[in-house]
Amino acid sequence: MALSSELLGMYCGRKDSKEEGDCFKKIIQNRASNIRHSENRAMKEQAIQYYIDNREMLVSKENASYVISQKIVPASSSTIKGWLKNV
Repeated sequence: MALSSELLGMYCGRKDSKEEGDCFKKIIQNRASNIRHSENRAMKEQAIQYYIDNREMLVSKENASYVISQKIVPASSSTIKGWLKNV
């Protein structure tokens, strides 16, 4: 009886430590993702800000995406058009 209780306690402790390890793993993965994508997010913000500031000069979002891809941000115009979709 004591052995089974001890084994059950070991199992529960192991399960809890695995859950904690998964939690830390998720935090580390989120931080790595933020670092990895920070440059792309900054380019997106720069493209959107340029579009908002120069909206009257740019004829359409398609034209704006082409101009931004040529002058402001090193991304394809289709990617930039997607960024400007909800602006």
